Amino acid sequence: MIEEGIRDYLLAHVTPGRLGSYDFGDGAEAAIFTVDPLPSDQCLPAIQILESGGVRFGTRARKGAQQYADVTVYGPKHRSAATLRDIAFEVWKLLERANLELRDACAVLCIADPPARFTDPDGFPGFRIAVSVTFLEAL
Repeated sequence: MIEEGIRDYLLAHVTPGRLGSYDFGDGAEAAIFTVDPLPSDQCLPAIQILESGGVRFGTRARKGAQQYADVTVYGPKHRSAATLRDIAFEVWKLLERANLELRDACAVLCIADPPARFTDPDGFPGFRIAVSVTFLEAL
C-alpha cells in the first residue's frame, strides 16, 4: 500500500534530471520502481521501493497500521559514489516527516532512517533508506 504513495511523492519532489529515465509504457519518467528485480534495461541511477512488513493498530472507529519499506537508490558500477550519495540524502530528506497521500488511508507519520551504503551481489552500489509510515484508514 505504501509503495505507490512513496513513489508518487518522490516523482513529484525529486530534483528533475537526478535519476535515469524509464518508459513505463506511457512515456518516459524518472526511474522509480516498485518491482523486484529491477528491469534489466533500466537507466541508472534508479530508486527501488519495496514494502517489508508492518504491524497493525487502530482506534474504535478506524483500522490502522505501521508499515515499513526499503527505499534503495542504485547507481552504475565503477562510478563515483558521490553523486549517488547526494541523491540518497535528497531522498532521505524528502521522506523524513513527509505527508504522503495513500489510497483509502490518511498517513499520520512518515519516518525515514538516514541512508546506509552497500553493494548488491552483482556489484551495483546503493544506499538503503528504511522508511516507516503510520496511517489510519480514511473515513
